[in-house]
Amino acid sequence: MDPGTIQKIANMCSMEPEQVISVHDGSTTYHVPLLLEKQNILGILCEYLDLQLDRAHPHVEQGKRMWDNWVYLVRSQDTIIDTISIALVGKYTSNKDAYLSVSKSIEHAAMYCHKKVRIIWIDAAHLEEETYRTSAVKYHKAWHDLCSVKGIVVPGGFGTHATGGMIRAITWARTNKKPFLGICLGMQLTVVEYARHVMGIPDAGSQELHPESKNHVIVYMPGHNQENSRDTMRLGKHPCIFKDGTEWSKLRSLYGPPISQIEERHRNQYEINPEMVEELEKAGLAVVGKDPTGKRIEIIEIRDHPFFIGVQFHPEYLSRVLRPSKVFLGFFAAAAQCLEKIPMALQQGQQSLVEEY
Repeated sequence: MDPGTIQKIANMCSMEPEQVISVHDGSTTYHVPLLLEKQNILGILCEYLDLQLDRAHPHVEQGKRMWDNWVYLVRSQDTIIDTISIALVGKYTSNKDAYLSVSKSIEHAAMYCHKKVRIIWIDAAHLEEETYRTSAVKYHKAWHDLCSVKGIVVPGGFGTHATGGMIRAITWARTNKKPFLGICLGMQLTVVEYARHVMGIPDAGSQELHPESKNHVIVYMPGHNQENSRDTMRLGKHPCIFKDGTEWSKLRSLYGPPISQIEERHRNQYEINPEMVEELEKAGLAVVGKDPTGKRIEIIEIRDHPFFIGVQFHPEYLSRVLRPSKVFLGFFAAAAQCLEKIPMALQQGQQSLVEEY
């Protein structure tokens, strides 16, 4: 802002001009800290709050390194032109805030890969035959968008609405070798799709979505109270243990060879039917991660696919700008065709795939 505008704002608010901080529009929200730092926000806060800043404290040096990494990562985005399109196929896409943590996690992964991302929001219901009968334009546009992207995400949710369209999107990703990530409900529908179309069980379903089915591949968790389901939802951070013999897993490779256990946050009431696991694996849907009891399935993956992974947990809850979720990072890197570079970059502690600082 020019000095005259600053003075006017100061007078209106009974403030001193040096107390006025400008946060104007930028290319991304990630530029806001840069704007604040340029205006000496730290010095102003320390002065007016009488805070003593110990420059020799170890946390100060750690913070400086974090700040340098932030500045580099954000500024590098200004010169990137390579854009990767990702479809987010969900129930609530008319309200994008419903999937804000998912879309931001995709952004974090894109920044690490030194790419830009264009998220294509697809209402899963528009992929269904009912939409074709009522609005062929919406139907064909949804399918055009789905077929045009580099990767597909099917996130979580509840209820039967639009799940038929989500299953269709999963089928497309599996059969056309498109990088795919299914989260919570997305993972459960992945199992339903696989059982129906690969294992030949046409009525395979979920106890939540298909109560009439005689072949439930997704069931209520043990102890689930159907009358008061919120009391028995599995919440919070829980460990996931990689299964022996899954060193081939694309997802596991992102965590590094020594890692055999990770922790992720959960929010679910349903799980893969333990009685179906052996049949699923025989048919090619590998179980990569389980809970400590060895009964609950946390990660599934198809081996001979560029990237086809379902996770019962919600990796978006732990993703950060400087520490993107490895699940989303692997998915996006596969879509951007740079997945083979990621494990080594992570082991070397790189803040992005571009090494020049």
